[in-house]
Amino acid sequence: SSADRQVFASGLARKIKNPFDSIEYLGPMDIGGRTRAILIDRNNSDRIFAGGISGGLWHSEDRGESWSPVDDAAVSLAVSDIEQSPFDHNLIYYCTGEARANTAGVSGAGLFKSTDGGLSFDQLDSTSTDIKFDRCWCLEHSRQSSDTVYVGTEMGGLLRTTDGGVHWEAVLEGMAVTDILCFEDGEVLATASGEGIYHSESGAPGTFSVVSSDVFPEEFQKVEIANCAAQVDVVYAAFESPDRNEGAILFCVSHDRGQTWTTRDTPDTGPSYNRYCFMLAVHPSNPQFVLCGGKFPEFSHDGGASWQRARNTHNDYHVLATFHDNTDALIVGNDG
Repeated sequence: SSADRQVFASGLARKIKNPFDSIEYLGPMDIGGRTRAILIDRNNSDRIFAGGISGGLWHSEDRGESWSPVDDAAVSLAVSDIEQSPFDHNLIYYCTGEARANTAGVSGAGLFKSTDGGLSFDQLDSTSTDIKFDRCWCLEHSRQSSDTVYVGTEMGGLLRTTDGGVHWEAVLEGMAVTDILCFEDGEVLATASGEGIYHSESGAPGTFSVVSSDVFPEEFQKVEIANCAAQVDVVYAAFESPDRNEGAILFCVSHDRGQTWTTRDTPDTGPSYNRYCFMLAVHPSNPQFVLCGGKFPEFSHDGGASWQRARNTHNDYHVLATFHDNTDALIVGNDG
């Protein structure tokens, strides 16, 4: 009968309804992910931004006690680095795309810029369709010019804008640029995977030259560089092994902004898996305190003459930032 057919159809609909439509997530709520980008607001150390390579940009207003997504509908959620202008703290940039991943690495969608202190971000049109910006390693704002920003990429080398992201030019081509340091007089240091450390007096195209040193290894992967904000001439460098099952193979220091180098003891960071997890940071006011991480973190109180294993909160370290109102307090980003 017609009534029987209606009952049958109703029962069939209940049977074929997607059971996942009614599932509610119960937790746990304290599970993170691979965090490659951290920024502590220069105006307020309680305000932190963190970029998850698969989860987008997040922010905290209470020093990391709670977090909220900045924009879950962003064109790309693969945030790889974030940088705030030292001239105008309302200007914040982040780049996207992971150049070296495990199973979750994805291409990005260029750079994004905020003009309201990170409340909202807009994709930079100049980077949205350019393949050179698909996989970005690092961002660094010029310490000399309010409109100049550098980005290190896997496929496009070192790129620079001098007009706040409207236009870009290649200043170091043909290599994967993984780290950048800018100085107040316009000098720039940049590192290229498997190539070495490059120096420029101005950061302009055609001005970069490779830094040579007898202490550098012949073969290596990623090179991490970092300096002390209070003594900027003191620069450290950590060279990563070409063997994916090893980590740091050389640690050295320069007291003249990277022109000459002296070897120090090499930290035991565990494997870094071919550029996957390798980081270096220096205390902003104490050039003797250094932290280096791969699978594990190690720290030195004597400028790399000796090292100690730091507490391992979770394997695979990517980034570190210190708080502006308490430089002895730091926050790290890893795979947890």
